[in-house]
Amino acid sequence: MNYFIFIKDGVMYDSRKYGIGCGGFPDIVIPRKRMTIESLPGRSGSLTSTDDCYDSYTKNLECYMEDDVYKDLSWLSGSGKLILSNELEREYDVTLKNNIELTQIATYWRNFILNFEVQPFKKSRDKHTLIYKEKSFNFRIGGNARALPIIYVTGTGNIDLTINGKTFKIKNLNTTIMLDSELQIAMEDQENALPKTNGDFPELSPGLNNFQITGEFVSIKIKYQETYL
Repeated sequence: MNYFIFIKDGVMYDSRKYGIGCGGFPDIVIPRKRMTIESLPGRSGSLTSTDDCYDSYTKNLECYMEDDVYKDLSWLSGSGKLILSNELEREYDVTLKNNIELTQIATYWRNFILNFEVQPFKKSRDKHTLIYKEKSFNFRIGGNARALPIIYVTGTGNIDLTINGKTFKIKNLNTTIMLDSELQIAMEDQENALPKTNGDFPELSPGLNNFQITGEFVSIKIKYQETYL
């Protein structure tokens, strides 16, 4: 039986517990890279450019109910993480796009389609945490796309965090700053610390990552998930 898991607000909903199976899964696709195509006067052909970003896409799941017993399907709404039984080691960030009453459709017809808007990158379900106290170190990660980590830097004063040749500056640090590269936020003692920072938020590349840290540094904690197209 094909099935899916939908995680919303920290709660895991397994479709099997609701008697829901999937007739099949859509093909695994590589998301489309954003491209701009321009025709220039006096030049044959066209000029193609990209910002190296990818578009979201739609994934449709054909579902069926195993029986005609009424079930509460109110959990099938909003945004969360989607796990498919043919890719149990991966999770997708999704928003359910259905604008019909699923409970009524499932109860009376027992078949329905879930339309998910899928963000372009999927992530490993395994979450990795690394802690270093050295000012220079390197490590390898898997995946085939950049990972956006959460990084905790502990120290005082001005600290430069250089990852793979790109420097992120932290000014007037008092204790520990949290940098969330996906949400693009910086917090220190539950307060906004963005004014204390300068530079592009840190990214991890598939393969080897090199860290160099300068300043009154104590330790760094790096939390990440391997990321895939």
